Amino acid sequence: MEIFKLLMLALTATMVNGLWSTVNAQPQESDDDATYWYRIVCTMPNSGSYAMTDCSNLDDVCQLQMLATNETEEKSQWKIVKHSQNQGVVLINRATGNMIDAKSFELDSLNATQLTTEEPQNPFHIEKLTGETPSFSIWSIENDDNQRCLAMIDRNGGPLAYPSSATFGTPIAWQFTLIEEEITGLSSQQDTPTSIRVANHRIAVKGAKRWQLFNALGEEMPQTTDLPAGAYIVKIGAKKVKVMVK
Repeated sequence: MEIFKLLMLALTATMVNGLWSTVNAQPQESDDDATYWYRIVCTMPNSGSYAMTDCSNLDDVCQLQMLATNETEEKSQWKIVKHSQNQGVVLINRATGNMIDAKSFELDSLNATQLTTEEPQNPFHIEKLTGETPSFSIWSIENDDNQRCLAMIDRNGGPLAYPSSATFGTPIAWQFTLIEEEITGLSSQQDTPTSIRVANHRIAVKGAKRWQLFNALGEEMPQTTDLPAGAYIVKIGAKKVKVMVK
């Protein structure tokens, strides 16, 4: 299996000023009431099966890698939470609880990133890139005041030529695929977590014995049917949750 190393590349201030565009269409941050698990993939051609993966048990140096994994692999699932001290977010792995360190270190001719068990001092920022197809950059300001972003690169392939435009299809452009949404307190037992999962054009609910599914018109839908892309409502008891199918 071909393994890509996930590395952080330095950006000059001139490049940064002209490339980033802040919008409201961000992946959602998890909180006390809801947890959103994402698969983070690069938008480079032929890289769709590769996802950002915690490989801390396989590689002590390159702990964060791009691997071709199944979407159910929890080592390739991440939640986004607000940083406790600074503006920005932290990316936390589902399987290990490790966090992506926003402080890089020198590795050969590159700046690489590792994982940490403690909240990083520097937060990440997620911003939408320009272009018709949605994609996002994941960047941080490090202690040397340089802004660096996550990029997918083959470490054995030599230095990366920085893309002339930071758009969909470049090594620094990422997409967040929502794998599962976990919601607490929707079932009859308040301490029972309820998980709503969207996969293969279907919606499934765990932790609730009875639930209903409605389309955007308010029409009840069979729970075992393949769903076209759009907005749906999951009703559990008296509570309703909006769920998107892409």
